[in-house]
Formats: sequence, structure tokens, C-alpha cells
Amino acid sequence: MANAKTVLTLAQAAQLIPHRPGANTLWRWSAKGINGVKLQTFKVGRSRCTTAAMLAEFVRNSGLPADCDISTDQFEL
Repeated sequence: MANAKTVLTLAQAAQLIPHRPGANTLWRWSAKGINGVKLQTFKVGRSRCTTAAMLAEFVRNSGLPADCDISTDQFEL
């Protein structure tokens, strides 16, 4: 099982969100943000990546609906 610090592509990270947005949505969240909050990402080779912890922080701070909550408790730390 992945942990909160595991590097995830945006497509993999999108699968952690209950309503399954596309990878393009996560890219948009990293580029433009929501309510002034941007998803933290970094480059690994040619891919833009994030972690479950960064995604959970973004969801908490951006004002997304509560049903989008990502808990890092689902990961082994």
C-alpha cells in the first residue's frame, strides 16, 4: 500500500479523490488553483507529480466539498 509520501502522478492522485476528477483537473489545480490555493506539485522527469499528503492539504485548504476529503489515514505511514 502507498504511504502519504509516495510520489504519485496526477492521474494516480486523481484516483484518490472520491468523484474521480481527471488528471487535467489536477494539473489545472496546480497551475491556477481554487480560491487562491494551488495543489503543490513537482517534476519527476517529464511528469508532474504530487503526494497524497500534498493532495490532502490542498483539499482541506481549497474549500472543496467535504465529500472530497482525502485522509492520509488511509495510507500506511
